[in-house]
Amino acid sequence: PLEAIQKKYGDQFEILHTKGYPETAGKLLPIEAETMATVDQGSGTKGWIFDAFSHEWKEEYLVHREYTEAVRYDVLNAPDYITDEMKEKGYYLRWRGTLESLSDQILNLAFDTNTEAMFHVDGELLIAVEAESGINFKAIELECKAGQSYDMQIILRVYKSSNLFSFGLCSDSEEGESEFENAIALAEKADAVIFCGGLNHQYDVEGYDRRDMKLPDGQDELIVELAKVNKNLAVLMIAGSPYEMPWIDAVPVVLQGWYAGMECGNAFADILFGKVSPSGKLPMTFPKSLNDCSAHSVGTYEEELSDYREGVYVGYRYYDKQGIEPLFAFGHGLSFSKFVLSELKIEQVEDDLYVSVNLKNTGKINAKETEIGRAHV
Repeated sequence: PLEAIQKKYGDQFEILHTKGYPETAGKLLPIEAETMATVDQGSGTKGWIFDAFSHEWKEEYLVHREYTEAVRYDVLNAPDYITDEMKEKGYYLRWRGTLESLSDQILNLAFDTNTEAMFHVDGELLIAVEAESGINFKAIELECKAGQSYDMQIILRVYKSSNLFSFGLCSDSEEGESEFENAIALAEKADAVIFCGGLNHQYDVEGYDRRDMKLPDGQDELIVELAKVNKNLAVLMIAGSPYEMPWIDAVPVVLQGWYAGMECGNAFADILFGKVSPSGKLPMTFPKSLNDCSAHSVGTYEEELSDYREGVYVGYRYYDKQGIEPLFAFGHGLSFSKFVLSELKIEQVEDDLYVSVNLKNTGKINAKETEIGRAHV
């Protein structure tokens, strides 16, 4: 929402900003094709040799070979040469390429995957992820010398449609520390601070479960430190699912933004600066920790098949039945105004019951309200 805040309120306030954590945080960026020595002799394209194998990654099982500029693969939209039999029994993918280092540098390379994967440099295995091990983020530092070449090989086993895979460059620790320090220094001088963070579709995605309910990329630590130096801290979260908030008692307000579409910046700006009152309610329960979640706490979660033994006690029903206090309950949501419910009526028409209630804004602010009601019969 930075652009919207600057445009709408920049003439009233001095708006200062910084990233707080690296621009590449939460992302794996591809190795630039121009740094690769591997060349497609037909097109002159630099990059990687990509192979697909049935059964094992041996030449006799090779079904497809091509040159590609980056290491990427979409399991859900597998190309035609991946047969139904391969999808059923599993198959292997391989990328090979030679990196030419243009300078002395340290490359931070990482896998983010939930399937078997290996990364070799000059024949040495540097990263290995085992199958059936959940979602794994594994990174290494590769020290490169100017003018030297490095032969790289990536091998991936695909055995189900929910397999996910990404490989590339991740942010280094020094860059993260610098951005962190800049954010704290800026917050100390400000009258008020707006922290914008949350998840993205690398985490909020169908087909696999998150490793935990923690915010990625050091956001928890940054929020804690921001709250220490500036008590006027508003936290804006862009996320589509619950997350832990170990800092909640130190933060005056949290605005849950979801994925609100193209005009979300303008909407968030107007709420943050008090022009519009928030009116939404949580459509789900936010537990205090992963241990409070029903599927996790009953101990029946498995990657391939889960037995949800809580039965009908899902969602808020589980928390009510077990007497577990959530962080924020289903239906929670605050307003800048005050609303009163009155004149509850229940009317029976033949076999149907109709419930009605009056809702009145008794505050001094023009606002809307969403009410989530339950009728127990």
